[in-house]
Amino acid sequence: MIEWAQSDASSPPDTWRSMPAYTLTQLWAKSNGLPDPGIEVERILNDIALSGHRNSNEVLAAKAKKFLISLQDRYQTFTEDAIPHLQAYLPSGTPITGRIIFALFIPAYAFTWIGNDANSIVINLTASFWQWNPDRVFNLLVHEMYHIGVAYHQMGESVTEVSTVEALLENVLWQIQNEGLATYVAYRARPEELGIEDYRLLNNSVEVRARFEMVQCLLTDLRQMDLKRIPEFQKRIWNEGIKSRAFYVVGASMARRIEENKDRSTLIRTIENGAQSFFAEFSATSPSSELRIPVI
Repeated sequence: MIEWAQSDASSPPDTWRSMPAYTLTQLWAKSNGLPDPGIEVERILNDIALSGHRNSNEVLAAKAKKFLISLQDRYQTFTEDAIPHLQAYLPSGTPITGRIIFALFIPAYAFTWIGNDANSIVINLTASFWQWNPDRVFNLLVHEMYHIGVAYHQMGESVTEVSTVEALLENVLWQIQNEGLATYVAYRARPEELGIEDYRLLNNSVEVRARFEMVQCLLTDLRQMDLKRIPEFQKRIWNEGIKSRAFYVVGASMARRIEENKDRSTLIRTIENGAQSFFAEFSATSPSSELRIPVI
C-alpha cells in the first residue's frame, strides 16, 4: 500500500482487504462493537487516487515508510531490553510468541489479537499517536507483548459476545486487570521523558480518582442492570472504559499499589488466579474510600 500511495497508479489496490493487518482489524472492530474500519480505509485510498497522489494522506504514507525503517533498525536492541522486563512481570516460563504486522489508515493506533494459529500485534504506522517517535512505538509494544503473555494464562470473552449480566461483570473485571497490568508494566519500562497520556493520568491523583469514580459507577449500574440494557452498557464500556482510559488508569493504579504494598510476586500470582484475585489483592492493601471497588 505504501508503494501504491507513492506511485502514479490511478486505482487503489484491490488486495489490501485480504492482508492480515486488515482482516485482523475487521475482527478487532467487530469484537468491540465498532463500525467496519474498511470503509474509512477505502475512503482514504480513493481520496489519494482522486487527488493524483498529491494530498496529505500520500505524504503520510511516504513518512510511514521512513518510520518503518527506523523501527526495524532499532528492533533488536528493543527486544534485548524488553524481554527481560516482560519476563520479570509474568509467571516463570510464560511464552511470548507472535508477529508484529503493520497497517496504514486504520482507526486503532495498535492492538493485539490472540489467535489459534498466531498471536498478532497490529501497528498503524500513520496514527498520529506515534508523533513519528520510535520510543512511543516500542513502549506500546511492551504493553501489547504483555497482553500475549497474560493470554497464555487467561483469556477474556469479547464484550460483544456476552449474554448475561454476570458475564458482562466478569468481562469488565478482566479488562481492568488485563489493560491495567499491561499499562503498568509498560509504564515501568518507559523512558522518563516519554509523554504518554495514560502515564500523565496515572501520575495525577485527581485524574486517578476521577477514573476510579467512573469504574465505581459502571460497576454499580451493572449490578442493577436489566438484560435488555446490555447493548447500551457495552457502548459505555467502550466510551468510559477504553476511550476515557478508565480501565487502563484504574488497573495500572491497582497494579502499582499491589506491588508497592505487597510485592511483585503477589501481583504476578493474580495473572494465574484471575481478575477476582487481582481485585482481592488490591482490596487487601486497604486503599482509601475513594479508591475502593467492592466487587468480591
